[in-house]
Amino acid sequence: MAMEDKTAQYHVQRIFDRLGDEGVKRAFNVLIDELQAQTKFDLEASSRGAYSAINVRHNHDRCYAFRGTKSWIAWYFRKPAFQQRLIDRSGVLQHFAELAPFESVGAGEIWVKIKNPADAHRVVEFIL
Repeated sequence: MAMEDKTAQYHVQRIFDRLGDEGVKRAFNVLIDELQAQTKFDLEASSRGAYSAINVRHNHDRCYAFRGTKSWIAWYFRKPAFQQRLIDRSGVLQHFAELAPFESVGAGEIWVKIKNPADAHRVVEFIL
């Protein structure tokens, strides 16, 4: 994501401003910094109605995404990540059991709640 892009900056700031907890804000910074450092991913900030989200692209597909709430960051393991076999559904559910994974069967997604920098590091390490 080109941080110079005014639209991207707007959405990143919009997400950050929604975060109400200092630990969650640090987790957000970890996600942005660590994902931007990876050449295999492209980040794309966009609007999702009342929320802004960051899409994490791999091979031009939106394989992951995240958005913020006051108390946590919702991280989405999206259907294309499973289709490309970048990750395994049962592996995600097992590895992140304590992060309250929620499986959206219709959408083919699993999302977890990131509440601190350690959670953010775990997610990034898992997808690398």
